[in-house]
Amino acid sequence: MRLCALVAAVLSVAAPVNVAAAEIPLVADFDSRLVLDEGREYDALRMDLDLTGDDEPELVLGIQGRVSWWFVYQKVSEGKYRFLGDLEFNEVMFRTDRDPLRIVMLFATGGRSKTIIKRFDGTTFIDCLPLESAACADSGEDFGVWRKRVGLQVLWAKLPELGKPSPEWRDLLSPGVTPKARGLLEFSVIK
Repeated sequence: MRLCALVAAVLSVAAPVNVAAAEIPLVADFDSRLVLDEGREYDALRMDLDLTGDDEPELVLGIQGRVSWWFVYQKVSEGKYRFLGDLEFNEVMFRTDRDPLRIVMLFATGGRSKTIIKRFDGTTFIDCLPLESAACADSGEDFGVWRKRVGLQVLWAKLPELGKPSPEWRDLLSPGVTPKARGLLEFSVIK
C-alpha cells in the first residue's frame, strides 16, 4: 500500500483537520515526490538540519539507498512547512560549511570520487561555481568530525510508519539511542 493511501486512511479516522485549500499533509506531499519500485521495502530517513543558512533547522526527509534522495522542507510557522527542493547524497558523506552556508557532498564510484557543492539561493538549491567548489572541498572539515561537532542525528523508520502518529524513529548513526522526534502527521505543506 502506498504511504499516501495509508495516511488517507489514518486521517479519515482521526479528528477532523482544518486544512486550507493551499495546504496538504506533509506526509502526502513527501509521498507524492517519491518514485519507488513496487514490492520493495524502503526506510525513511529524517534530519533536522539548517541547510539554508538562517540558523533554523529544515526538516529533511529522505529514502535510504546507496545515495539517498532527500526532500527539504522549511518551517514557515508552527506545523506548517514549504518545500524548498531535493538533494541526492549519502547520509554520511556530506557536511555543511558556513559563511556562506554550502552543502558539500562526496560521491565515490569505481575508485574515483567527485565533490559536488550546492547552496541555497533563497529559492532553491543551486550548484556552486567550480572555483568555489574546489576551494571549499579542499579546505573543509572531515565528514565524521563535522557530524560529531554538530551532533548530527540521521533518524530512520520503515516507510509505512510515517503514516502513524508516532513512528518508531531510530538513530542510524548511534544505534541504541532513542531519539525524541515527533511524528509527521500534524505537519502540512503550504503550496
